[in-house]
Amino acid sequence: MYTVISATHRPGSNTLKVARIYLQILQDQGIEAKLLSLEDLPHDFIFTDSFGKRTKRFQQIIDDYLLPASKFILIAPEYNGGMPGVFNAFLDAVQPDPFRGKKIAMVGVASGRGGNSRGMDYQSNCFHYLGVDVYFQFVALSLIQTMEDGRGGLGGEVLHQLLLKQALGFIAY
Repeated sequence: MYTVISATHRPGSNTLKVARIYLQILQDQGIEAKLLSLEDLPHDFIFTDSFGKRTKRFQQIIDDYLLPASKFILIAPEYNGGMPGVFNAFLDAVQPDPFRGKKIAMVGVASGRGGNSRGMDYQSNCFHYLGVDVYFQFVALSLIQTMEDGRGGLGGEVLHQLLLKQALGFIAY
């Protein structure tokens, strides 16, 4: 099972839209996959689950999305040249064990020209430290607002082909 992680808690984000497209690509390839949106995290998890007071809701997220996954796809927006704080706090609260020894692919999302390349580089180092095998082919989606489909979503052949190419390589990895 694969888990696609939308690494922001921003409502209606382009990151979540990209994550849904990626999920569909995986499912079209016959891969069992789930989508974890950090919008669904308990609002107080930083003060409870980060320090050993595991809540039932947070444990359920770990049990449903992290433990059964053999591979992860991280879809992450650029926040201040890096990753969203909520994602880093999520990793701190989870601890390394559900990730260790597994594989991850990364997709960066940005309204600027970098496509969150710096954030993916940074997070790659963190995942290596946690014992996660990071797939070499990053996808950096720059100027994401230009990929809107006019109906509140994202679309276009270029976007689909970039994600499909990475997905096919990651499936074989």
